[in-house]
Amino acid sequence: MRWLIVSDIFGHTPELESWCARLPGEAQIVQPYSTQPPRFADDHAAYAHFTVHSDIERFAARVLDGVKRFQPQRVVGFSAGGAAAWLAACSDSFSARQLLCFYPGQVRHYLNKQPQVPCELIFAAHEAHFDVQAVMAKLSHLAGVKVRDCAYAHGFMNPLSAGFDACAETYFTDYLCN
Repeated sequence: MRWLIVSDIFGHTPELESWCARLPGEAQIVQPYSTQPPRFADDHAAYAHFTVHSDIERFAARVLDGVKRFQPQRVVGFSAGGAAAWLAACSDSFSARQLLCFYPGQVRHYLNKQPQVPCELIFAAHEAHFDVQAVMAKLSHLAGVKVRDCAYAHGFMNPLSAGFDACAETYFTDYLCN
């Protein structure tokens, strides 16, 4: 199995590399930056850096380039990386077979898009800036799109995030691997 992992706004971190090593097969990481940013003190510092140095559209272009170069079967995106992967999957040139996104809140700005491959979007229980259930309801009508929420906070898969939950991370890693 070939995986393209689309990082969140923390970028290509040692923690993400360690997580990728648990996946069966070969994984490649795409991040929103041309070089790895410094370690962030918290989610707010990471977000501030992202808003200055990238955006979802530029990140989506990086995802499409990664798909073209690496030819993965599965693409997994986290947070802004999930939204960028979603936007990339709506392109005719997206050649992966499947997309899974964790807490991709920014997809709320792209609800008029239709992905070209089967997608599963797993939302956090709550988001401060939008109504998760309303976004899920709009996305659930799209062909090939499966949406669900979970009981965890935004960032539950990233040990660097305030929302990290080790049990959730283990559960969803096993979910991906089986």
